[in-house]
Amino acid sequence: GNNTQQNLERYTGSIRSNWQPLSWLTAIGTAGIDFTNRIDNELIPPEGSGVPTSQFADDPEGKRTSNPFQSFVYTANFGLTGTYLVRPDLRTSTSLGMQFNDEVVRATSAFGQKLLPGTGSLGGATALFAVDELNAENKTLGAYLQEQDAWRERLFISGALRGDKNSAFGQEFHPVLYPAARVW
Repeated sequence: GNNTQQNLERYTGSIRSNWQPLSWLTAIGTAGIDFTNRIDNELIPPEGSGVPTSQFADDPEGKRTSNPFQSFVYTANFGLTGTYLVRPDLRTSTSLGMQFNDEVVRATSAFGQKLLPGTGSLGGATALFAVDELNAENKTLGAYLQEQDAWRERLFISGALRGDKNSAFGQEFHPVLYPAARVW
């Protein structure tokens, strides 16, 4: 009869490292991957093929769909933070770092109707055969610099600047900058 299936496999993993090379300096690095593999299949055999078809079948001559899809997301983050006691009542902390994100999508969709009796593959489709393919990649690279000061652990002042560059912005597009300031 009708056979509609979806097979989904997913893997996520990461690694993180902390390092304190000096009493006032710390470094943190993280890298990760998120992988998805999905395959969507549908087979409606033609009537008279010896395989009973469902009463819900919308094509008595049979049809076949095959849509494999893969997605890869790679991430990497690295940051350095230096903390100093400028005076006994004034602590300052400076951080800088970068983030990288790469998303890759690979997909194919194929469809065919009027299956030859005894076949269950797209190779047996004799009409309305259609195929499409998607290959896309999107990369983002960001960097930041942040300064945070604490006076007597009661007054906090923070200023930051972040810049992002994305592959979807185009070659002539400059990084986007995001300033921030806060007092609390």
